Amino acid sequence: MRKTIKYLSLINIIGITVVSTSLILSILIKPFVWSELLIALNLLISIPFIISAIVTLKNIKNPNERKIQNTLIGVFLVLWLPSIALPFAYEIGGLLISLIILGIGLLGILKTKNIMHKMIFINTVGIFFLVINCLITFGIINGKI
Repeated sequence: MRKTIKYLSLINIIGITVVSTSLILSILIKPFVWSELLIALNLLISIPFIISAIVTLKNIKNPNERKIQNTLIGVFLVLWLPSIALPFAYEIGGLLISLIILGIGLLGILKTKNIMHKMIFINTVGIFFLVINCLITFGIINGKI
């Protein structure tokens, strides 16, 4: 289980860093109207998962439940607090996104009791965001979005 957590964390760190760097470089080469907003949104989503992966890597051998729980709460709040404003702009879709983030965050915080499962949960959510970020970045670089 520790090897799985280690590899998930390394995939998060390396993958999110590569995708964010390629997005920033492509925007520097070929800027467009909402590129600054896209960089800010990308960093808002990416940085908490990079930090959580680093905290997870440091706590693999001797897990500290308080650090992992605080990291999970921090990632959840960083993602959920900005999403509270989504229903004002996108009505039903924004409300659904906000409720989904709230549900996933509360599931990870309240239902997951084992410390190793918490580390796997936060890294799995990070992988999910990495895949979405890769698809969006690939679409922007190729000019499809």
